[in-house]
Amino acid sequence: MTVVRFEQTSVEIAVGRPDLARAIEQGISAAIRALTSPPEFPVVRLRTRRRLAAVNVLGKIAIVRVTEQGLRRLPALVEEIRAQGALGVQLVWDGETPPRERAEAAIFRVLEAARATKSGPPVMLAAESAPVLALRVAIAARTESAT
Repeated sequence: MTVVRFEQTSVEIAVGRPDLARAIEQGISAAIRALTSPPEFPVVRLRTRRRLAAVNVLGKIAIVRVTEQGLRRLPALVEEIRAQGALGVQLVWDGETPPRERAEAAIFRVLEAARATKSGPPVMLAAESAPVLALRVAIAARTESAT
């Protein structure tokens, strides 16, 4: 396993093929080094469609707390956030509440939909509610490649 460190964040790369692990490590390291200081972006926090209707997510990171009540509508909520021009979406879930057996399927659907639509804003899962470094780097990389 290889670990790439930047500031207080580390990325662990666990790949069986050493050549592939090295290539991934070099790519991540180059992307991180290219960002002298990962940019900060405006943030909006929400967990419901009602809140989404009341705020502007255009050009912001949307922090979406995963709740028991919102699980059923989570995929549609994230899709709508992405369609409204958010820079990225961070799902916040501690891995325990709601319980894994109820939360995993909805979260997986959201992450897979985002992966399948690479041209849209990135979506990441984290335990904390502050935008994680990986999301900020992904947004910055997309912003750079668009210019």
